[in-house]
Amino acid sequence: MITQKELRRSGVTSIPEVLRLVPGVLGTTGRIILSTWAISARGFNNVYANKLLVMIDGRSVYSPVVGGVFWDSQDTLIEDIDRIQVLRGPGAAMWGANAVNGVINIITKPAVRTQGTLVTFGSGTEDEAVIGVRQGIVAGSQGYFRIYGQEKLRTGAAAADPRFGDSRWSMTQAGFRGDWTLRESDALTVQGDVYRSGARSYDFIKTLTPPFGSMEPDRAETWGGNLNARWEHSHRDGGLSVIQTYFDSVQKDSALINVGVQTGDAEYQYRRPAIRRHELSIGLRAWTIADQYQGSKFINVAPADERYGMQHVTLEDDYGVVLDRLTLSVAARFEHNSFYRVDGSADAPFALYA
Repeated sequence: MITQKELRRSGVTSIPEVLRLVPGVLGTTGRIILSTWAISARGFNNVYANKLLVMIDGRSVYSPVVGGVFWDSQDTLIEDIDRIQVLRGPGAAMWGANAVNGVINIITKPAVRTQGTLVTFGSGTEDEAVIGVRQGIVAGSQGYFRIYGQEKLRTGAAAADPRFGDSRWSMTQAGFRGDWTLRESDALTVQGDVYRSGARSYDFIKTLTPPFGSMEPDRAETWGGNLNARWEHSHRDGGLSVIQTYFDSVQKDSALINVGVQTGDAEYQYRRPAIRRHELSIGLRAWTIADQYQGSKFINVAPADERYGMQHVTLEDDYGVVLDRLTLSVAARFEHNSFYRVDGSADAPFALYA
């Protein structure tokens, strides 16, 4: 667990740099270029590590289209992060099929804790400018609201080939979060972000003829946005119902890949104390993804447009072996997805995790 106090003292300026503080992630986390990171846990690492689930306030930012996370566009004000949970090890039954090596769960502060005005500025040898502005206001008699914006500019050393020039990466982002207590038993959260990042760098492109590779300049752009809504209801018997839905859209254009991805997700969770030290929960989830590829001179994808998704049911029992100190969790997940086919058939498979 990385707390806000640790974030503040570390001096980090982006989420990927924060993860270097976590044991078990440190040895497999590194920056390839200014805007590209390779992040995983327990080894098996590459730029698009496909065995790590990453979430921000319950919204998955893992992209099955590339089998990884666009780290150059996953960010928020560091001052608004409440904590970062990192779970190392398999967690597919409770978290999903790609949580093989671990889970990174980034949780931001509720709007009530970010009232007032905040202005931050930093500059250094690589981070030429890191600027953040946030304003928190009261929204009605039972609500709080905040808006924020940030701008980052990072530069690197000059390339050996004068065609490339200095490598540069910049990002502009803005967003909001609102929290309302509708009744004593109901709470509503709505939040969203828009962003645009650009990078000037170079890539090593492999070829089938001598010299079997060359350095090519690359000007990559990523832009997109998301909208997330979450409703919580506390039952009189001590149970808790949560409904969360979000929509996410991202477009990435570079010399290697040009792809647009739209994701829609809806999830329901119910959790309640059972007999003695048991706590039972059930989860239902359905999400769909649509992607559109545009060919580059290095990569072509067929079919260019595709739509797929997944639905699952999760059952979990948490038993308090030692109250507030040691818990044993047993879970099972029944999943139906359309990511792959069996023997070329049109029937999507089912899977069971335990």
